[in-house]
Amino acid sequence: MNTHESAAKESTSAEEPGSPLRRFSFRLFPREERFFEMFVEDGANVLVAARKLNEMLRTYDDIDRRADELRSLEHRGDELSRDIWEKLNTSFVTPVDREDIVALIGALDDVLDLIDETADTFALYRIEAPSRAAVDLSEIIVKQCEVIQEALARLHTFKDLDATSVEIHRLEKEGDQVTRDAVAHLFSDDLDAIQVIKWKDAYNLLEACTDRCDDVAKIIERIVVKHA
Repeated sequence: MNTHESAAKESTSAEEPGSPLRRFSFRLFPREERFFEMFVEDGANVLVAARKLNEMLRTYDDIDRRADELRSLEHRGDELSRDIWEKLNTSFVTPVDREDIVALIGALDDVLDLIDETADTFALYRIEAPSRAAVDLSEIIVKQCEVIQEALARLHTFKDLDATSVEIHRLEKEGDQVTRDAVAHLFSDDLDAIQVIKWKDAYNLLEACTDRCDDVAKIIERIVVKHA
């Protein structure tokens, strides 16, 4: 074995999970556990937004103001995402893989963006009153975000999170069924084409939000599996 091959072998073995050098590196550069707190803060903001959307559709008053409140929460979410990105760029060792951190904050941001866009759509389209299906979908989103928040609060343990994906996926399937039934009613009811387009857009956004919540659950599950 030549000198270069020997050096490469030593370098590779030093990077292996159980190598003494790697263990020393983790002691010298401790993992930045603050990430878990930031995930919880980000998830809490998403949950507040989900509850605000549900409240907006249940009461359906002062729609423009409520949409503005959700826009402010979306901006807050952008700030939290930037904070996590900055922490990621300045941390030598992260508690979970970097690509999983990027995926998690991106998926949470997607959920928040869709909640904001849904509220904005109801305001811009001047929808006169919410349907029962729209309210039901918003309640499903709240339940999903509650489960996500509970999972984020326990993520640092990498334990007892098996039920998270199962429950969120069950709720996502429930949302799919509510959406299919609602869209079918659009074409069976005596609605003009403009109303059909408005409601189809609104239902699609609400369903997309349940799908993105499912994506968050899958990322959490992937993180847990890696650390099992």
